[in-house]
Order: sequence, then C-alpha cells, then structure tokens
Amino acid sequence: MDEKRVLRSFLEENRDKLEEPIIALFLKKKENFSLLKNVINNPTYENKEELDQAFRNHYYNVKVINYVSKLIHFYSIDYDKRISADKKKTPIHFEATENPEKLYFNLQSDHKTEKIFEETQTALEEMITNQSLYHAFQTLNKTQKKVIELIYLNELRNKEIANILNLSEQMVSYYHRTALRKLKSKINLGCEQSE
Repeated sequence: MDEKRVLRSFLEENRDKLEEPIIALFLKKKENFSLLKNVINNPTYENKEELDQAFRNHYYNVKVINYVSKLIHFYSIDYDKRISADKKKTPIHFEATENPEKLYFNLQSDHKTEKIFEETQTALEEMITNQSLYHAFQTLNKTQKKVIELIYLNELRNKEIANILNLSEQMVSYYHRTALRKLKSKINLGCEQSE
C-alpha cells in the first residue's frame, strides 16, 4: 500500500515532465513503466542505471526513426524535382554525321548548359519590370546574378550550375540564399522609404 502511495505521489509531482511526448511514449511500454516503479520503490544504483539505459535506447531509436523519416521525406521531394526537371529537358536529338548512314544521338550536356548561360547572361536583368526589384537586382554581385539567372531563367539545378560556374553545390546554394536575402532586404527597404 505504501509503495502505491509513493508511486502516485511521484506521478503527481512530475506530471508535466511525464506528459512530455518522448517520456510518455517511453512509459507506455509496460517494461519501462515497471523499471520506473522499481526505481521509485527501490532507488538502488543498479535500478537507476537500468532505467537510464532503457531510456537512452528509447531516445536513440526515436531519433533514428525521426532522422530516417526526414530523409525519406526530403529524398522524395528531391526525386519529384528531378523527375519534373527531366520531363522539361530536351529529348534525345538525332543528328547526321559526315557519313549519312550513321546517326548519333546527343543528350543535353554540360556544354549545352554553358551555351545557354552565355546566350542569356543579361536576359533576366532585361526582363525585370518592377523598379524596386530591378534596383535590388543591381546590388547583387556578379556570381549572385549568375546563380539567380541560371536557377530562375534557365531552370537549372544546383549541380548543373556548379559545373558551369566551377563551384561546389554548397557554394551555389550559399550564393542563392544570400542573393534572395539581399533582394528581399533591398525591396523591403525601398518600400519603407517610399511610405
């Protein structure tokens, strides 16, 4: 009877902590709840260590499951983007060689994307009609402009842009983020000044 009262008292005193999702999930298992009861009723080092180890294992499993589920989520998004981008790409082109009997096919290559960039290097700048966006775009450095143009005008992926600009994919992502932040801050600043 005394053990039940001690357990009930412990559960009432620590209700907020015990209702936290990870702990509540841990205590749903009968064996884990019995480990907690053992520690409350008989607080020996071995009992505490057994409870701690069980919780460490539980926490690790929850983190792994969470990590894997996020990986699956982001890989599925990336997969959808790649499929969508592949559908937009030019199909295989067949071209005649010097020997008319032989044909060869040419898939879209890095050289083609390099030519796209060279041909449309200033096209995005010329297409901007919003005055504040145009002025904000002018404040970007050369690499930021190139990255923005290749992403939004030519619909290229970071990997393709990295090959064209001879950068790492991380640097392409960095230039993209900083350019967008700079554009946003300049546009917001322009809006505040016009008010």
